Amino acid sequence: MIQRDFILKEIEKLNLLIAKITGLKNDGKTDEANTLINNHVLHTSGFTIHELEPLDTSETIEFLKKEKKLSVMEFKVLAELCFQAAELASPLCSTKSINLYKKSLVILEHITATEKTYDFEREDRTNVIRSKINDCN
Repeated sequence: MIQRDFILKEIEKLNLLIAKITGLKNDGKTDEANTLINNHVLHTSGFTIHELEPLDTSETIEFLKKEKKLSVMEFKVLAELCFQAAELASPLCSTKSINLYKKSLVILEHITATEKTYDFEREDRTNVIRSKINDCN
């Protein structure tokens, strides 16, 4: 029961974070939204999203698993925050945005490969990301 309460609390915190990021994005405050994303990742995982950018997609999972030892929940949060950061990048099909979409995609694919339960929302997000990457190419 304690673990379930913890997970629900983490989901609630993530929802609040995403709402704040979306609000900042809608107000045109993309720099503040990016700062919020990087500060959250730094505070919870000990690195920034910018540190992921130079990594090859194949190196990303190894870095997160072996060096940062992220949990499945942290992988899920990071995938969402990479997606949000990609949505904030300007122009939309910049190298930075495509790279962040790819990071989010590889993280989601890793979660799908390692988790025992099928997640419709994760599958939908994966399809959206693939579509955005294809639209940019």
